[in-house]
Amino acid sequence: MTDDIRALTLIVTEPSSAAAALHSILDWEIEADFGAFASLTPPTGIPLWLNAPADGESTSSGIVLHLAADDVDEAFTAAVDRGAQAVRTPQDMDFGERSASVALTALPGVTLEFSHPITPPAPAADATPHQSGSDSESAPLHDGATADPIELRLASPDDVEAIHTFGVDMLPAHYGPIIGEGAAQDQVDRWWTREAIARSVEEGRHVIALAAGRIVGVAERGGRGEDHVLYKLYLAPEARGHGLGPRLVEGIIDQLPRDAQRLVTEHFAGNTRAAAFYAREGFVEDHVEPHPSGDHARDTVWRVRDLGPESTR
Repeated sequence: MTDDIRALTLIVTEPSSAAAALHSILDWEIEADFGAFASLTPPTGIPLWLNAPADGESTSSGIVLHLAADDVDEAFTAAVDRGAQAVRTPQDMDFGERSASVALTALPGVTLEFSHPITPPAPAADATPHQSGSDSESAPLHDGATADPIELRLASPDDVEAIHTFGVDMLPAHYGPIIGEGAAQDQVDRWWTREAIARSVEEGRHVIALAAGRIVGVAERGGRGEDHVLYKLYLAPEARGHGLGPRLVEGIIDQLPRDAQRLVTEHFAGNTRAAAFYAREGFVEDHVEPHPSGDHARDTVWRVRDLGPESTR
């Protein structure tokens, strides 16, 4: 037995063309090219093998190659200048990383994503450290840019309009590059109406984060059968990279019954940054529900986090 990964293989129609495209975009060295098989080796990392499909075999699809970049904007611009197609322009994501993604004509079904962690500004000198336990909702977290403490609390009826505005402003920009502008707007129209928010707030299911009285983060829980579900978790751009995402998760967990054994969440398959965040927060992939449209980016990935015995929380 061995736990070493020898190589990563992609099944592509034209391995030679795909290898040439990756060499052009990323400067990876082509180690071998035999027409139906080609291989490249990044400066560091696992070799990438490109195979032509065997009879009846499908090509790879829905694959994202995550590439660490010291400068995401520079890597994205260089890739586009060399012929890559822009999929998502550089932006600061909800979960503390700046990322951008491109696609190559020679690699259909494969996305290249450049990412780099956002380094949060140093906290103000009087910043109060985050405290675990029941005090976690009131522990201030300072945004180094504004020195405003970020407070977590349950939403009240007076917050409904502000939550609605937050969703209307945030979701199209957040989801448009991932699932398309029309589908992103559909998320707003279905799940961010004033009526739906008001019902959820009345039932105590919204946790909000505020800086200087303005909402900079929203999380919402709900139910699905016997499961408790984290359905929403969004941050304003200026609130990202400060550890607020994990605090909102804990804020939702604090609202669950003490005997709750697990928390479920879901995200679009195309939202790879959400996948990485939830994995870091202990949510393990459970199953994937295909979207009726056949668009794999809109498939729903369901994840589960084991909360353990009451005494451990």
